[in-house]
Amino acid sequence: MSMSEKKPDPRVVRTRSVLHDALMTLIAEMGYDAITVQHITDRAQLNRATFYLHYRDKQDLLMHIIKDVLDELSQTPAHLQTIEATDTRQLFTYYFDHVAKHVRFYRVMLQEASVAPYVEQMHHHLEDIIRRWLTSGRTDTSTMLTPPELFISFIGSAYFSVIKWWVMNNQPYSSEYMAAQFMRLTLSGLQREFHLVDVLANVEMELSEIQSQRGDKK
Repeated sequence: MSMSEKKPDPRVVRTRSVLHDALMTLIAEMGYDAITVQHITDRAQLNRATFYLHYRDKQDLLMHIIKDVLDELSQTPAHLQTIEATDTRQLFTYYFDHVAKHVRFYRVMLQEASVAPYVEQMHHHLEDIIRRWLTSGRTDTSTMLTPPELFISFIGSAYFSVIKWWVMNNQPYSSEYMAAQFMRLTLSGLQREFHLVDVLANVEMELSEIQSQRGDKK
């Protein structure tokens, strides 16, 4: 095993995890601006020397937390990187599964005004993912009636709004259901350019069946 493949020290992983959890909890309780390193170490039950072995300050800690989550989001499984347009729902489901896995992080980051500048960073990162997807050959961007950058901005903003609603309402629906709704809400205006008319018709039929089933249970 090469040095680059060396597994991280479990003690380091645990220490950083405890510090991550402490900061997320404190942001929800008192807002990012009011937090000090002492607050973080007290909550994590670690000393300040241990904190400074891993991070320069609270901003460095927060940036590492964001980077870890977004790096994971960027690592789309290989089988989803080459899917056809008709299987796009799998990709959206993967993204909602990611949010569900990190729901505490997203709930804090999307609710707390004190971390708004960092959320903007997350937004730009998401737009980069969408940009890579859009330019991967799935559609001819030169023939789009909607300017590609406008499309990217729209989808990114819509995604953030939808996941904020989802996490703030304690995820009342599954990732699969949210992926279907997201497709219906955001892509219906681009059916012709992305050749998704039949796909979205099937999605709407499935959502109608789900709605009917929910009504029967009431």
